[in-house]
Amino acid sequence: MIVDGINAALSANAYISPTKAIQSNADLGIDDFFALMAAQLENQSMDSTVDNTQFIAQMAQFATLSQINQLSAATLSNTAVSLLGKTVSVQQYDSSGLSGVVIGEVEQVSYKDGEPYILVEGGYYKLGDILDIDI
Repeated sequence: MIVDGINAALSANAYISPTKAIQSNADLGIDDFFALMAAQLENQSMDSTVDNTQFIAQMAQFATLSQINQLSAATLSNTAVSLLGKTVSVQQYDSSGLSGVVIGEVEQVSYKDGEPYILVEGGYYKLGDILDIDI
């Protein structure tokens, strides 16, 4: 049986964060945009049709937002990888909330739902849990 280290650690309550990330399936994608656009075209009134320039502007905005999200994900990934081998202090949580600070070397970077997690002293932590980095 193959066990994913992050899923095993998370299911064993090795890491519980007080803030929950938005799941990737909750984000709107390009397919959702086109479905909404098609529905708008199908349901438009003959008296007030939608201007084509509005659709082009909306597509440009959607493409820009998508590229910004990709750039943000790449930056987080690069940041996580750059921490390999460095000593960090991370905030540790348990089921009751805050439980302490773990200090150790970043041993590995893994991903769950596109978000990087660092492995420190046997526990996986989000980048947002880092308190200090020894350079």
